[in-house]
Amino acid sequence: MGDWLGTGTISNRKKSFLTFNDARKYVLKLRLKSETEWRKFCAGKLKFKRPSNIPSNPDQNYADSGWVDWKHFLGSDNISNREKSRNWRLFSEARSFVRALGLNSSAEWRAFAQSDERPSDIPAQPENAYKSKGWISYPDWLGSSENRSKNSKYLDFHAARDFARSLKLKKPSDWKKYTKGKIKGVPPLPSDVPATPYRKYAESGWISTHDWLGLAPKKKLIPYHIASEIVRRNQIRTGNQYRDEVSDNSIHHTEDGYLPKSPPEAYSEKWTGWGDFLQTGKVANQDRAFLPFPKAKRFIHSLKLMTLKNWKLYSKGKLQSVGIRPPNIPSNPNITYAGKGWVNFRDWIG
Repeated sequence: MGDWLGTGTISNRKKSFLTFNDARKYVLKLRLKSETEWRKFCAGKLKFKRPSNIPSNPDQNYADSGWVDWKHFLGSDNISNREKSRNWRLFSEARSFVRALGLNSSAEWRAFAQSDERPSDIPAQPENAYKSKGWISYPDWLGSSENRSKNSKYLDFHAARDFARSLKLKKPSDWKKYTKGKIKGVPPLPSDVPATPYRKYAESGWISTHDWLGLAPKKKLIPYHIASEIVRRNQIRTGNQYRDEVSDNSIHHTEDGYLPKSPPEAYSEKWTGWGDFLQTGKVANQDRAFLPFPKAKRFIHSLKLMTLKNWKLYSKGKLQSVGIRPPNIPSNPNITYAGKGWVNFRDWIG
């Protein structure tokens, strides 16, 4: 007809197309998700054009030479979930098939679901596909209660931990993100694995989040006496300097462990003050031993300072005529002796 009309158009029946297998290999690379997308592809509405040696109606051209259906032609993994859901097996049939596999945990199911052995009409995420259609739990799906905690909807610790480790999360904080659906590329949290395993398994195997996820164990805290020696060698003289250098990871040492960001909290049982930890000999005001209020006041009265200005100069060591303030006399008596006899500075000075 093309020759008769002078259009040059050749009918599909006379065109030379690729064999079914070769055409399918090409189409699989396109990763089209439905017959609708295929029609758009043929109409030139996508970014790539259909080669002339691939028919626009493969279901007709390959009807007797390999054609099965659209999901086979496009690749079952490329079919959208909505289109796949039309072809899932009935829940009871799918569950019977899965139970015959003899899988023992949701972790084993995940491994099977991601393999080539899973039939295309059985969903990888049955808890979603069969929601409100018969789904109960993974123990029910697999037909085994061996890994289910007694009188509980959750798997036992070891089975649940196997699943958590199969996710290949990178750090402890990823678990919380995962339970909230904020980690992409991993299956959702199964209904039989708790979001707070440290509570559920507190007395049945729980060690740490590092262990739960299969991560390397957390480094140990460097003992107090070794940490004190490290900071001395690094010539750290104040608490602020220590905190800055710990934050910058600039304290050099070869110990197998870590220095805490807050030594007073980390070493609470041995902590006596920064002066001892940094080995400077300095003692914080709150740790010093001051005279009782009556004795301290009598001492100050004996100086005959007379004015508040003179007291301030004296407390700072700037009133040489009366000497230097002893370490057992506080520079802020209103704070040190609050509730212990303090009245006001007029009473203090005398």
